[in-house]
Amino acid sequence: MMSTNTPGNYAYILRCSDGTLYTGWTNDLDKRLASHNEGKGSKYTRTRRPVELVYYESFETKQEAMSREWHIKQLSREEKEMLIAGAGKWRMKRMDFAIRDAVPADFEYILGLNEKDVVVLSPMDEAKAEYFRETAELFQVVEADGQPAGFLIVMREGADYTSENYIWFSEQYGKFLYIDRIVIDENYRRVGLGRYLYDSVFAYAAETDVPVVTAEVDIRPVYNEPSFGFHKEMGFWEVGQQIIRCGDVEVSLQAKEIGTV
Repeated sequence: MMSTNTPGNYAYILRCSDGTLYTGWTNDLDKRLASHNEGKGSKYTRTRRPVELVYYESFETKQEAMSREWHIKQLSREEKEMLIAGAGKWRMKRMDFAIRDAVPADFEYILGLNEKDVVVLSPMDEAKAEYFRETAELFQVVEADGQPAGFLIVMREGADYTSENYIWFSEQYGKFLYIDRIVIDENYRRVGLGRYLYDSVFAYAAETDVPVVTAEVDIRPVYNEPSFGFHKEMGFWEVGQQIIRCGDVEVSLQAKEIGTV
């Protein structure tokens, strides 16, 4: 049986006596587990005792733990079992992630990171970064173990933004979030940061009653198969296609419906 006495914020999964799984969040894992087994944790687990802690992830903030709880709840039973099966290995590799608002002192790092992937991103200079800081719904830096590891830019409907894809989505949806870009430092790829950032956007959308999150994936000149697979896994579906940048680029326009937290 898993247990931890370390203070923090946790998303967790319990296996109930009838074999079903329960997902929650807490800032005291041992106390919460005891509460569930005393019949005080939740209405669901009250009649399914005893329960066993089979998976957990720790986070720096309550918001991050709630975001991860929300995402786990969207998984199928099979996906949750896969998560549980790989729990030990996954936690050994896991870094401590944290998201914060971008500030001018971050611009040099952000612009350098953007330039490395400028072929698939639109160019950005300091003036554009300041525009995003003032205009974007979310302009944030993600840190891994205290070091900058990437950034995200998310726009809300009604912004004075000339992106062709943003304009397309504005014509389709009255209320939405548009993921303009999520850029991860090459030194921190394949450690779960992309999923972590998308989860944070989904949670923010749910908390602010935004029903749709949108994004695009390149079709041409290069068909981005890994990105298509990732967006499908995250719950996006294609709602349109368009050709942009004077005919040089074709994109798949993707959307994901959001429930409430």
